[in-house]
Amino acid sequence: MVESKAWGLVRHIFDGPVSVSLLRTEANGYCSWHYHEHRWNMFYVVSGTIIVIVDDNNDGKIQRHILRAGDSYKVGPSVRHMFDVVESGQVVETYWTDDGTDVTIDDIVRLAPGGMR
Repeated sequence: MVESKAWGLVRHIFDGPVSVSLLRTEANGYCSWHYHEHRWNMFYVVSGTIIVIVDDNNDGKIQRHILRAGDSYKVGPSVRHMFDVVESGQVVETYWTDDGTDVTIDDIVRLAPGGMR
């Protein structure tokens, strides 16, 4: 299944205890500010550059992690985060839960919409 987003496209590869998607990201796009209630979220950059922005302790202290080809970053459940696309490319996005239950896409809580600059 392919899903269109303001910042590019998502191709869902498979779902289950681990869910994997391939993102095609467009420069100057950004995803929604959000968190996942139960899922871990990992970004692995195949090409291009993104900045993963996180509020690790949900205390307003924002951290920015620049990811280029070959880099990855994990975000835990309930951690507010988003990504900002610096250079168009491809990103593998992986989700899983601590207890190994099937990943459900509906555990996302969006706090602000994504878009393009």
